[in-house]
Amino acid sequence: MSRSPCSRPLPHPAPGPAPIARPPRAPRAAAHLPGWLLCAIGTAAGLGTVGAQAQPSQRPLLVSSTGAKPNIVVSLDNSGSMAIPYPDGYDVSRPGWRGLPAGDDGQPMFEAQRSPDVNPMYYNPRITYRPRVDAKGDPLQANDGIQFISNARSAQFSYKVFADPAAPAGGGPVLIFSAQFPHYPAVQEPKDQAPLYSLSLSQWAPVNQAHGAADPKGNTPPFTYVLCDPSAPNGLLRTTASGTTCNKVLRTVDIRYDDTDAIVLPADHRRTECKQASNLRCSHQEEVTNIINWYRYYRTRIEAIKTALGQALQSDKLTDGLARVGYRPINMAPVSGALPHLGKDTNTPQVLRGVRPWAKGSANDQFYQWLYGSYANGGTPLQRAYKDVANYLGVGAGAKENPWARDPSRVSDDTNPELGCRRAYQVVLSDGGWSDDDLRGTPPDTPNQDATQGPSFARSTAGDAPAETFAYQPEGINSGRQRYIPYPGSATGGLADLAAQYHWHTDLRPQLENNVPTRDFQPAFWQNLTTYAIGYLIRPSGDSGVASGLSFQQINTYRNQYLVKGYQGATPPHWPAKGADLRTTAWNNNDKFWAFARPESDRIDDFIQSGYTGGGRSFSVQDAAGVRATIDAILSDILDASGNDAGIALGSAPAAANPLGGRLKFKVDYRTTDNMGNVTAQRIDQNGKPQPLDQDANGQALNPPSETYWSAQQLTPAPADRRLYSLGDDGLGIELKGRLDRLPNGIRSALRTGDQAANLPDDERFVDYLRGKDPVVDLKNQPYRLRASPLGAIVNSAPVLLGASQHHGYEDAQSTVSGKERYAAYRDRIALPPDTLFVATNAGVVHALDAANGREIAAYMPRRSLRRLLDQAQPDSGFRYVLDGPLSTHDVYDGRSWNALVVGSGGRGERVVYALRPRLDAQGQAQMDQGGWRRAAAPPSKRSATTRGSTRSPGCPPRAACATARPWSSTRSRAAADSRA
Repeated sequence: MSRSPCSRPLPHPAPGPAPIARPPRAPRAAAHLPGWLLCAIGTAAGLGTVGAQAQPSQRPLLVSSTGAKPNIVVSLDNSGSMAIPYPDGYDVSRPGWRGLPAGDDGQPMFEAQRSPDVNPMYYNPRITYRPRVDAKGDPLQANDGIQFISNARSAQFSYKVFADPAAPAGGGPVLIFSAQFPHYPAVQEPKDQAPLYSLSLSQWAPVNQAHGAADPKGNTPPFTYVLCDPSAPNGLLRTTASGTTCNKVLRTVDIRYDDTDAIVLPADHRRTECKQASNLRCSHQEEVTNIINWYRYYRTRIEAIKTALGQALQSDKLTDGLARVGYRPINMAPVSGALPHLGKDTNTPQVLRGVRPWAKGSANDQFYQWLYGSYANGGTPLQRAYKDVANYLGVGAGAKENPWARDPSRVSDDTNPELGCRRAYQVVLSDGGWSDDDLRGTPPDTPNQDATQGPSFARSTAGDAPAETFAYQPEGINSGRQRYIPYPGSATGGLADLAAQYHWHTDLRPQLENNVPTRDFQPAFWQNLTTYAIGYLIRPSGDSGVASGLSFQQINTYRNQYLVKGYQGATPPHWPAKGADLRTTAWNNNDKFWAFARPESDRIDDFIQSGYTGGGRSFSVQDAAGVRATIDAILSDILDASGNDAGIALGSAPAAANPLGGRLKFKVDYRTTDNMGNVTAQRIDQNGKPQPLDQDANGQALNPPSETYWSAQQLTPAPADRRLYSLGDDGLGIELKGRLDRLPNGIRSALRTGDQAANLPDDERFVDYLRGKDPVVDLKNQPYRLRASPLGAIVNSAPVLLGASQHHGYEDAQSTVSGKERYAAYRDRIALPPDTLFVATNAGVVHALDAANGREIAAYMPRRSLRRLLDQAQPDSGFRYVLDGPLSTHDVYDGRSWNALVVGSGGRGERVVYALRPRLDAQGQAQMDQGGWRRAAAPPSKRSATTRGSTRSPGCPPRAACATARPWSSTRSRAAADSRA
């Protein structure tokens, strides 16, 4: 087995010198648990205007610069059904005409064909149709000469693909003829050759005819759209013998080539490009441009998906070099008599291509040329696509490139090593159930993989510890580091089994060391394939009206029950055809061939299940905006980031002469994908190296020995036992506990921020979620994001230690600071044990940890940071900074006594500056209880007031000499005045 040259991300330098502290001590007594005094809190009102400034990135820098970049293969459904300009269920069966008498279906069918309320794929005046983008992310500049579209005529759906004699084998241009979208300029259908593919259906749809400058405007028919009336007594739509149509027409709009009048928009529009959109108006030219954009880029299933996919991959999440992307269509024409394969056929990038580093610009030209050149034809051989991606990752015989290598365009060698820590994904988009003709009636390739125990895989661990092992269990593991949710079904011969085989049962590259990074709910550490399935214009059968069919609600309910009760206590979803072989056939007497015996709805459900059995997720989207949002969610899932940017702090020096031996080193780790963080402590020897320990900070035996003295994420109290505080309307501290509707108005308003505010419960559910409870559901019974750790990601905010390390020398004879004569006594008090470690996270929480044992003493959530937490709680939310500014410690004299102050800010997150002041009892120990909260004024400006050589920290009480560091002190105060965070 070769060793992969994978390395952990390197941390950025810690923001300031590491504090000095003392050796580990016994846990503090319960009598000294939480109580803080808030010295100052800054809000946006006091921070100045930053709207015009460049906004900080919401991804840590190391994410785009280190680590093994994941492989992502996009499989695009280009089956013949993708050429259809309406969704399944569209049933207009006659042409329709205008002006027919009442009672004749001709007029309603004319309206139905041109209404986005009947056919959601048709032009919708409520929507802005964004143009396609090129490889640089710039809008494409069309040169087709089209200036107007008319749609007065109708035709039955017809689609034909002809070979272009001048095209290269296996790809290149073809001649496409569609009854709904005639060529402009006109092109004659070939008479001397049969089409490569043709599809005719009984439904009628408008003929959308393009016009250019040569067409006389006065004689050109209009473009018509129809809006149904949502207030109709019997509902929006009605069914007739000729098909579904408006129950009542709200408005029929004719856009004419020679018009100049403004267009009145629907009241519920979402248009962004019209200058008078707020007044429900678009100019004639703005409306015509929108119609032409729809015609060029959204008119059929495949055109809409191509447009949305091209736009989605320009996401800020997919920054240069962050991933490697490959592509293949579901259907491919043979090359030299054989179908091409990823990794083996490398000279046809217009057809398929293995992964390459993603970089915006000309480097991605091949991807965009392939994407926009794809056309619909043939069936839906999804099983072939799944197998081809897996075979490509297996680097079998005949491979000409290696997706695990640093340069994936070449085979691996000593100069091009493979990386065993690289993850691999496939993203599959399809509009229907699989229809691999060569599989009809054949036995399944594998057993029922999603319901079969997997083989045992192993990987080495640090030091002399035994190897870690893992084997897939159909009933899952619902606790511990290896937890995951299984989705077993009993049907065989489908995609769910293939996806499970490639994720749970197969090491695709057994030659490599098993060190693929794991995370919560994704414990597989061997080279495998994770599947994401996107159903376009399709839904699980139960969501499409099939009695006792599959639904996403069933999947969500099963997931929530599993997390609480385990597999035996969870109700399984209605997966397809219990116990059935999905490949079995039956004679179709109408079409005279052996067809699949099971309905297509079973194969659609199987496609949906494959995203879950394949370790990823599945989605159902109904429009281009849904495709963009889903790709964005998948990228958030895939682009894992882990590291320790926030730096390392050292614990206190012991009484012995050695300055290092016996001290604690506090270390930060995080992942931004699931906003997970942790702080661990290690005891170091006289050389500064971590010592193997046989007992942890709380007296628990460590077998085998470990370097981890304590881990904060393992010691966080139960949600009901935590001391979690925020700021009330009166400026005093308040515990975040109980029902939401009983909390102060300011807290409720902050939490009710975001698109999902209407689904926020008034009871205790979301408050319990903030306290750490999982799983929790909203008013629609949708689960909030499950968290892998009670601590959020700690990216740039280095923890600070409050204790003996905080000594600024203000008692010096040359000091001019007020209260210097009392400073030495104050330092003697604060130097007494125990120390407190303050940690700010991007979950919006500042944790106060007992430095001796890692237990959480209390936690604080700045009220302004609460505004981001509802969006952050959504399952598909990407990482965003919340509290990311560096923490700093200060000694503050208020005219009567010295006080310790911890100051932090939102940094690249929320615009807030906050300060925490633990009160000291007679023994110098920090008292942190609700009664100690106080509020002072927000910072009046971006500058601190200076008095007699000291600086006054923003928001501290009047007359306070809020002294910052002298040049020779070790305080970490540079963040305190950074009020532009």
